[in-house]
Amino acid sequence: MVFSGLFSTIFGAILLMYNMKQTENQTGRIQVLIFGILYTIVTLVVVNLMNIGGNIALIFNIAGGGILTEYFWNKFIGKDFEHRKRSWIKPAIISVLITIPFILAMIYGQ
Repeated sequence: MVFSGLFSTIFGAILLMYNMKQTENQTGRIQVLIFGILYTIVTLVVVNLMNIGGNIALIFNIAGGGILTEYFWNKFIGKDFEHRKRSWIKPAIISVLITIPFILAMIYGQ
């Protein structure tokens, strides 16, 4: 949920897919990936077409994370499954490294 809010729903979807790998549910992983990609594209289109600020994008990202958590996690992993906490440092570093080129493109691409 946090990674979806800070970066975008696609990052949350990738992390959920990584967690779902343990369940060996390929169909669920594909559905999560498709949702993450489509939701991120829709968010970008809506934010850019409506020319609204970054705060709205943050709300879209948090909503996407909520859908990943409440719908996809519960459907494919189960509400009763207790998530084992792991270090957040590696996913954070990867997310930042992926995000940097996009930020640079936005700054220097104009």
